Amino acid sequence: MLAEWAEDESVWLPQALITSCIDHQLEYLPFEAIARGDFYAGLDLGKWQDYSVLAVLEKAEGE
Repeated sequence: MLAEWAEDESVWLPQALITSCIDHQLEYLPFEAIARGDFYAGLDLGKWQDYSVLAVLEKAEGE
C-alpha cells in the first residue's frame, strides 16, 4: 500500500520546524529556577489526533 502524508497548511508549528529543533543541544532550566529575560510562547492545540505543543523561546542578543 502506498501512503503519502501531508501536513495541514494552516498549522502554526509545522512538524518539520518542531523536529528541526531537536538537535540535542537544547538548554533546560531546572524546575525550581526562576527564568529572567524576554520569552515568547506559542501554543498549538491538537484537537482530534495530533499532540498539543507548547514552545517557549528566549530572545537572546543576536539570535
